[in-house]
Amino acid sequence: MDWLRGYVKQIGYKIARASEWGLPRDRLDLYGDRDVEWAWIGAKMPAKAGRVLDLGPATSSTPLVASYNATEVVGFDLTPEPASFSARNLKYIQGDILRDPIPFPPYDTIINCSTTEHIGLAGRYNNQEVPDGDLRAMGLLLKAMRGPESTMLFTIPVGRDGVYRPFHRVYGRERLPKVISGFRVVEEVYFAKVDGKNVWQKVEKERALDVQGSQAFYGLGLFVLQPA
Repeated sequence: MDWLRGYVKQIGYKIARASEWGLPRDRLDLYGDRDVEWAWIGAKMPAKAGRVLDLGPATSSTPLVASYNATEVVGFDLTPEPASFSARNLKYIQGDILRDPIPFPPYDTIINCSTTEHIGLAGRYNNQEVPDGDLRAMGLLLKAMRGPESTMLFTIPVGRDGVYRPFHRVYGRERLPKVISGFRVVEEVYFAKVDGKNVWQKVEKERALDVQGSQAFYGLGLFVLQPA
């Protein structure tokens, strides 16, 4: 049956790529965004990550990445889905950060990868409508960190400020400072698809914040944060 699963995956990939036939070659999309974000999480994971909270991991590999350097990893998600891996120091807990207490704080490391932009926007991921839910969630995560040496690995959509319901927010010159308020920026990197090339490129902050976002497009902001 393993050969059949592999064959089905190959067919599925080809179908997904075929869906792009006929699209203009210069139409930019988000293809590959998770590769950029997950690479950031892996590269910046502390060598001694301690206790790790992964907020909204779904089926991503970030909890497994953290498990190699952590004493314990907790995946905290609205609707945990079965992952394709397990580890002795990894567990998943279902919950809503705006309604349920963050489980078992404090944490030495928090992974917050492409999650905050959805919090408080109803209509996707079983979210409830909460004005400024993203800002509230960041405040709760800050309180769940052990101290000034704790680290948050944070990724969000960036560009011109906007809310594209029910999908996500895009953080620009107005809302970006608000969402990281209370944190010290240790490191920040920005990626975007520019010059008509559908390839993620590292760009200067100002260029990333000039990207016009949509329901299906934006730039990426990658951060290492610590409590201010």
